[in-house]
Amino acid sequence: MLIEYNLERVDTVLGAVNSLVGDGMAWGDVEQMIREERRAGNPVAALIQSMDLPNNKVTVSLTNHLDAQDEEEAGELLLTRTRLTLNGRTACSRLYKHSHTR
Repeated sequence: MLIEYNLERVDTVLGAVNSLVGDGMAWGDVEQMIREERRAGNPVAALIQSMDLPNNKVTVSLTNHLDAQDEEEAGELLLTRTRLTLNGRTACSRLYKHSHTR
């Protein structure tokens, strides 16, 4: 549900990383660029907690505002790992199916 609530953010992160990799940027350069953008205050880069580019995975920090009393109240920060080959909706669907097959 958290990915579904944050679909736009997840899709933006996946699109940004995929664009850099797709343009032929070396993995180390992608990671360095994300670190620099995070320090510069880029909100998309700030969502990226880690990347495992050889395995096509990225870990994104998402905020759960679903339980907050108002929009200003900060929700719980959760990390979710997804494949770069998916979009947010597909990642959400797979996560949902996986959690219900346990």
